[in-house]
Amino acid sequence: MVLTRAGAGGSFSADVLGPSLLAAFGLGFSFVSVTIARSREPNRTRQACIGLINTSQQVGGALGLAILATVANSRTQSLLSAGGHSSAVALTKGFDRAFLVGAGFAIVGAILTAVLISSRDSREQAPRRGR
Repeated sequence: MVLTRAGAGGSFSADVLGPSLLAAFGLGFSFVSVTIARSREPNRTRQACIGLINTSQQVGGALGLAILATVANSRTQSLLSAGGHSSAVALTKGFDRAFLVGAGFAIVGAILTAVLISSRDSREQAPRRGR
């Protein structure tokens, strides 16, 4: 969401570099933790987990990029066709909208992760009947 504050007259070092480094740092930690988690699965399901995580990373990245590029382009084109904005301002506002949508995806993903992991842990810790 920090990237949405960049203006049309901003600079790379002041407006983009810091948030990009922060995102790279966070993504590095998340990918490593997912890799460690998948290697702790039992042998019978480990390969399926590895395949599912790799596929979801590849497809999710491609699909996410396509969605966010479409959002940015749509917003930019609508502002340019309405007039009153220069191309730099319209492009910046298009990217702002895409970053907000991406932040929304991240928030929804975090909520789903917290809910699904806690429900899975609850099922694993529940006493088993019939034993």
